[in-house]
Order: sequence, then structure tokens, then C-alpha cells
Amino acid sequence: LAQLGFESVLIDAEHGSVSRERVEEMSRAAALAGTASIIRPEGSIPHLITGYLGCGVDGFMLPMIMSAAHARQMVDIFRFSAPLDYENRPLIFMIERIEAIVELPQIMSLGGVDAYLVAPDDLALSMGEPAALGKPTPKVKASIDRAIKTIVDHGKICGARINLETIPDFVAQGVTLLYTHADHMLAQGARRYLSVAKKP
Repeated sequence: LAQLGFESVLIDAEHGSVSRERVEEMSRAAALAGTASIIRPEGSIPHLITGYLGCGVDGFMLPMIMSAAHARQMVDIFRFSAPLDYENRPLIFMIERIEAIVELPQIMSLGGVDAYLVAPDDLALSMGEPAALGKPTPKVKASIDRAIKTIVDHGKICGARINLETIPDFVAQGVTLLYTHADHMLAQGARRYLSVAKKP
């Protein structure tokens, strides 16, 4: 992925089975290939930030930010754990709870956060709506659009989980951090390959 030109790679410990030892290996591989390694830990918990910094990751995408108070705690722990170079390490907050959207202006006023990524599926669940799975309900879509507009209007970097079909719409809204899953890319590439390979 680094050699193909991606600016960073996300190591997902929240949904994957990656171990601390493997995180260290993957971070080293990313560095050797010339890209940044971003960890998404199992949760936004202080000891995980400290632990994964020890594995050599370059930055964090912290899931399930719940409130402005929770956001402040995470910023403080991040700075405490990397006192000499936290300014050079990306810190991304995942906005995936309706509570976080309500408090988004206060969260963004804290400083020390490089980007905010709006995630649809957990947001839908926090609203009592079906998981988006690429097609959010109108209610969830309205909340996603609200969050994106709030972030962009405050002059902050906004991210979203995208696929090839949704890139233009998100970019038109001001999203500049484009995030997708490697397994989605693999599946899409495999389908294209088979559609050509199986032609008569």
C-alpha cells in the first residue's frame, strides 16, 4: 500500500486480531516503505495510547469519542505519552456517536487534534437506526452531513469512510481525509479481475 502511494496505512486493532508484536512489525514495515502507520486501538482508553506508542506507531485514530470531556482526556493522555513529539504525530478522532455530534463544536475547540473522521455504522447504532453498510438511512445521512458541515465550517480536516462511488460526493462536501478498508479494495479488485478473466 505504501509503495502504491497511500499517504498512511491504518492498523486496525479495534476490529482485527492484530497483536502488539504484529503492530510493531507493521509499523516498522510502513516506516521502511516511506508511509505513516496509524493505529486504531481497541478503544479510546489511556493505557492503549501509551502501549501502542511503544510499538512505534506514528499516530492514532481513536474510536468512540463520547463527549468533549472524553476528548480532552484523550488529548491530555496523548500529549503526556509523547511529550517530545506529539505535535508531529497525527491524532484523529472518530465521530461515530450522536452524543459526539451534539458536542462537536466543543470537541473541536480543544485543539491538539489533526482531523475528525465521521463513521456511519456506529453512528447509526447510537441513533437506534440500522447499521449503514454503505447506505445510511435518511436520518443517519442527515447527521453525517451535519457533522461534516460542522467540521468543514470550523476549518478543520474532515474525514469519511468512502468507496469509489462516494468519493465525489464527500469531496464536494469538503472531505479531504479519505479512508477505506483494504478488504473492500481487495474484493472490488477481485470482482473486476474476474469480470474480465471470465469473459468469453
